[in-house]
Amino acid sequence: MKIRYTGIKGITKNTGCSACGKRFTHKIDGVQYTKKMMLPSGRRMVFVLNHVYDVTDEDGEFLANYTYNNRGFDEKPFQIV
Repeated sequence: MKIRYTGIKGITKNTGCSACGKRFTHKIDGVQYTKKMMLPSGRRMVFVLNHVYDVTDEDGEFLANYTYNNRGFDEKPFQIV
């Protein structure tokens, strides 16, 4: 099965002050270009934005059903090609 990574939108960024040590977390309208995942077959993969990958049918179904929450909406970062 072939699958394409389309990115995770609305990522969070952590910044901080080196002098006082205060940490800040804020959400930006960006795209996460890479994603590391451990697949059900035990294979570890690094997905890069808009690249197509060959995976097993079991891993493909897992990735096609994978969702994340972006400001209250469920989004799917993987598409079957």
